[in-house]
Amino acid sequence: KLSFDSFLEWMKLGDNITQLLSNLFSRKLMIPTLYMMGENDRLFLARARLAALEGGDMVSMVVVPDAGHVCNVDNKKFFNRVSIEFFNRV
Repeated sequence: KLSFDSFLEWMKLGDNITQLLSNLFSRKLMIPTLYMMGENDRLFLARARLAALEGGDMVSMVVVPDAGHVCNVDNKKFFNRVSIEFFNRV
């Protein structure tokens, strides 16, 4: 659904994304953290699953059904419900 020019702009970001994600996902987090990724997210899901497993006791992971990379739009009801439940717990 992106124009070709928009696609090229996103591809330019890819030059640094691997290192940025590695830095982000390799930290032990000391605050309650919830990763939510769409079940069809080809970009971040696998790495986020690993980060959640290695992130410590404060990190949890929820896979959003019927959603891709933009899971808060693809399945907004599920995303909102899980987000609110998380906020209420912390």
